[in-house]
Amino acid sequence: MKPPAPAAPSPNGQAGLVAGLYGLLAALWIALSDRLAALVAGDTAQLTLIQNYKGWAFVAITCALLFFLVRRSLARLQGSYRALAESEALYESLVQVMPQCLYRMDRESRITFANRALERHLGKPREAILGHSPREVYPADLAAKYRQDDLRVLQGETLNLIEEMVSLDSEQRKRYIEIVKTPTYAPDGSINGIQGIFWDITARKSAEEQIEYLAHHDPLTDLPNRVLLRDRFLQAQGQAARSDNRVAILFLDLDHFKLVNDTLGHPIGDRLLQAVAERLRRGVRETDTISRQGGDEFVIVLPELADPESAGSIAGKLMEQMHEPVRVNGHRLNVTFSLGIALYPDDGDDFDTLMKKADTAMYSAKEAGRNTLRFFTAAMNVEAAARLKLQGRLQRALEKEELVLYYQPQFDLASGRILGAEALLRWRDPERGLVPPGEFIPVAEDTGLIGPIGEWVIGEACRELRRWHEAGATDLSMAVNLSPVQFRRSRLVEIAARALQENRLPAECLEFELTESLLIREDAAILETLTALKGLGVKLSIDDFGTGYSSLAYLKRFNVDKLKIDQSFIRELCSNPDDEAIVSAVITMARQLRLRTVAEGVENAEQATMLRRFDCDEVQGFLFGRPMPAADFQALLGHR
Repeated sequence: MKPPAPAAPSPNGQAGLVAGLYGLLAALWIALSDRLAALVAGDTAQLTLIQNYKGWAFVAITCALLFFLVRRSLARLQGSYRALAESEALYESLVQVMPQCLYRMDRESRITFANRALERHLGKPREAILGHSPREVYPADLAAKYRQDDLRVLQGETLNLIEEMVSLDSEQRKRYIEIVKTPTYAPDGSINGIQGIFWDITARKSAEEQIEYLAHHDPLTDLPNRVLLRDRFLQAQGQAARSDNRVAILFLDLDHFKLVNDTLGHPIGDRLLQAVAERLRRGVRETDTISRQGGDEFVIVLPELADPESAGSIAGKLMEQMHEPVRVNGHRLNVTFSLGIALYPDDGDDFDTLMKKADTAMYSAKEAGRNTLRFFTAAMNVEAAARLKLQGRLQRALEKEELVLYYQPQFDLASGRILGAEALLRWRDPERGLVPPGEFIPVAEDTGLIGPIGEWVIGEACRELRRWHEAGATDLSMAVNLSPVQFRRSRLVEIAARALQENRLPAECLEFELTESLLIREDAAILETLTALKGLGVKLSIDDFGTGYSSLAYLKRFNVDKLKIDQSFIRELCSNPDDEAIVSAVITMARQLRLRTVAEGVENAEQATMLRRFDCDEVQGFLFGRPMPAADFQALLGHR
């Protein structure tokens, strides 16, 4: 039962107090006035006259007193009525403008009060609501549930509920409401009805559901993320343990995705990832789970496999899904991926271990040439440990100045004069000696070390070139190879300008060698960087020309200065007519485009003779000079 409110002052008590005071004052008046009249009256007639006047005075005083008392009471009553009216008006205005739905019901669940929000919610005027119960407003199932709730409230409970319902408007949308129901009380403290307030929390519920979804899914592809993937694996693991089957984890990494992202831009890269995700969905079973881990990495859990071959078969189908090029915003992109497979329970019995081993197998597939798959083997752990060790040692090599440059001379073929050199990076490892660049450059690109390493190469090459100029060889130039990753991620123009300025070198003596794969991308940022380099006066050459995506279009667009003919065409130049035709055609084309040509890998006099006959401009190779340390190159300059 509701506790009683504090008692207001009793009107009977107040009236009795006023009446008692009035009686006391009247008695005093009569007693005192009679005695005073007897004292002042000279005879009986005069006493009678005074008593008449005293009576009329008493009536007048009493009337005046009653007048003031009644007027004050009425004024107070009017003030109370006015305050009550204002309070009721304020309450009514607040109740009617509030966005929450407010109502009252009697013990039979008939609605006795409803605000405008409830009218809008039900889509009915107040006249059609008052006096009706939920059974006449809501569907039968909802009305029955509401009546059960009402019976609990009528027993004295206060309910705070979140309920799902369908809106009663024409759209019939699913809505969520939060409702509070409390009992109402009669003056004697008994429960005489229910009052309720509810509000629409659909937007909040949608936000909560979206947050829950995003906590378990990748927002770009709508695929499960690592959290949900782990949960799916644990479910598959439990099933496999009971059925004596296997679970496979496939770790996929797109080949050369960074090239797409950095040259065509992140929006194109994102669209490509979405297209790949859709193809992966088409290549797996309904029970399989595909997850994007971030970047260009995908992981797939394959439950209930009878044998390892089943995992290989599904992986092969996934790779087949990528045979057709992907078209994104007018670009036709060939997509492949490297794939690693680890099996439960063969390779481990927990998610993290299997993820690590599948990742290791994926790296093994990359090192095998990409676009292939590998099952995890114990030997891969050794290779992964070696790779990790190599990363750490490479970081140390940069810090401890173990990196060095070797210089291979470049000659004018007609005169035999040294024109300059190509700077070639080497790593002098205290434990292994000289480490070939093909072994550590990919690691540097994957780990981001290629940026600081590339900056050091440009600076060191310019410092060495300054020494040659100071020694009198002011006509020499220096060629530096640029990694595509370095080109896209470093402040190349700023680095080149600073190196030239610090070493007081003319820009035209520095040459950057670019790969064809970098130039084929129609990317505004690449064109802007190349234009800025040409603005500095730096020379540009295309390395290994003819082995990639040779195109006259990019030769014209990027305003290059040289073509370097790859050594694979020079190696059999004198014995293979096809190589002879290719080399001759490249040199002829370059001459017509006013580009100089450099033949790489010239190892014998017969090759040099044929190149002279084709009017090749420059050569480099073992016939003329191997890559050598700076001191040896300095000595070579002394004999020219």
